[in-house]
Amino acid sequence: MADDPLVTKALNRISDGEKAHTDRCRGYDRSYDVYRATAKARGPVNAPRKRPWESDIRVRYAQQVVDTAMVNLIGGQPRAIVKPRLPENTDAAKPMQILLDYHIGEDHLSEKQVPFTQQGLIYGLTAAKVHWLYRETDRKTRYFETDPYTGAHLVDDRGGFVQRQRTDTIVVRDGPTFEVWDVYDFWYEPNARDMDTADYVVFRSFLSAEELRALERKEGNPFGVYQNVEQCISAGRTGADRDSAQERFIGGSINRRKDRHELLEIWTDDEVMVIGNRSVPMRYEDNPYDHGRKPVVAASVRPDLFEVQGMSETELLDDLQQAAWSVQNMRFDNMHLTVQRGFTYRESGIIDPSALEIRPRFKWGVTDHDDVRMVDIQPLPSEAYREEDNLLSRMQLITGINPYVSGADLSTVDQNTATGVTALQEVASRLLRFKARQLAFSGYQRAFEMWIELVKQYTTQTQAIRLALPDGGYAWEHIEPWSIAGNFDVTVEGTEESLSRQQERAEALGLLNAFGPFAAVPGINMGPVFDRVARSFDMPEGVLYNPPPPQQQGPPASPQGAPPQNGQPPPGVMAGLGQQPSQPGPSLYGPQGQPEAAGP
Repeated sequence: MADDPLVTKALNRISDGEKAHTDRCRGYDRSYDVYRATAKARGPVNAPRKRPWESDIRVRYAQQVVDTAMVNLIGGQPRAIVKPRLPENTDAAKPMQILLDYHIGEDHLSEKQVPFTQQGLIYGLTAAKVHWLYRETDRKTRYFETDPYTGAHLVDDRGGFVQRQRTDTIVVRDGPTFEVWDVYDFWYEPNARDMDTADYVVFRSFLSAEELRALERKEGNPFGVYQNVEQCISAGRTGADRDSAQERFIGGSINRRKDRHELLEIWTDDEVMVIGNRSVPMRYEDNPYDHGRKPVVAASVRPDLFEVQGMSETELLDDLQQAAWSVQNMRFDNMHLTVQRGFTYRESGIIDPSALEIRPRFKWGVTDHDDVRMVDIQPLPSEAYREEDNLLSRMQLITGINPYVSGADLSTVDQNTATGVTALQEVASRLLRFKARQLAFSGYQRAFEMWIELVKQYTTQTQAIRLALPDGGYAWEHIEPWSIAGNFDVTVEGTEESLSRQQERAEALGLLNAFGPFAAVPGINMGPVFDRVARSFDMPEGVLYNPPPPQQQGPPASPQGAPPQNGQPPPGVMAGLGQQPSQPGPSLYGPQGQPEAAGP
């Protein structure tokens, strides 16, 4: 089947995309070298190598920037908010929302945020395959034998229950999935501006013979997707092994794909084709998904104009990191020459210079004290030590990862007011918010749009979904396939939770500091301020202060505008400032924990 015309036509169709992908992989290698600080400082081709005594310090500035950006971009778990597109879809939106929430948890989407985000920061592009995943497994199950007539558990001679073991085939996953794909094994049409305009996309994978046979479509496996499996296995590998920078750094790239077979999965909006070992057609059929789209999402945190491939964080840091390494190494070399100074000697005065050992309390025999003379190395100017700080400042400027984002001590920053610090924090997180939105809109939202169509297509039986109740109990929602039929819009929330919560807390504390000096002034109501602080820290409103008790009949009050007696502010203000109120405030609930009935 090596000369199959269908295979030849498909390979010719994707060849231009693979050539462009090969060029991108060289950039990916460079990006990973910058991230892991594995690349030596660049210089002329014929430049001499570093001598053993020369410094070769390579601090991983790029890794610190990428990791800091990643932990700020990954907040809460992405959540799809389902909205009806038409009035008649209103009732179906709720069960669809419940199903999507269930599948997001089952697919462990929060775990997949890490490689999806990290790949986009390092390489400038990240991709994921969005498809329906069905998986079965044989699992041993223990059960207790019962009497067929009475239903009581049987007891053995030692007084224990009779136990048996059986092997059951269970479904471990049946739902949509978000599979993060290695960009080294993913390419697309060169003229594509995004995944919708791409004529085709290609997913490359490497499977063992056992995995291929498990996915073979045959009488005993109706869920298989591949044909001609044995022909593919006997054909052997024909493609060249790739060797990425990560594999070279980790090691073992040769054994990683040993005895595995290359599969090229080619998707268009209308059809899908799988080619095994670049010679055997293993799957060719119409697009099985009702949404009629290529099952892929791709995103970049720094997009380039009309290109799928964006700009990586490592691309911004490469030259600055190289410059910082050069400054550090030259400075340390100068320190070595200063501390371990060389010396000159008169050839006729010293017979064996190698015998002049430099150590504490050394003794050298000379005929003249001018026979040996230490060489004084000029110290570096102060500008040489400030240059590294300048380079680090430039890294923070171009990446947006400054001390306010990385968690540095704010006391070292020349800001005298909390309002100024809050403003700088907001500016620092603006770029991170943009990157988070790029991942959310181009990645998660488009994936959830496909998920909705996949759920409608493959949900054929009643689904029982567990719902948590406020009292700690559970309720069960039974969703019928017909109940989710309709058209829906979807938005994403939760992707900026970390940044939003950090900014919300900073603003709330800034507001509290601004109103703090006026807390003791009569007539100032600090309740709304305390409520905003409580909301930003996930605390119920009213917990930080206690409203003053109602006025009781008694002696006349102080004249208008007179300060409180004993110089104390009103009780509500004292509670808000952290002092214990004299008595608990009114509760929203009655004695039995139920909401109090409203008056007529």
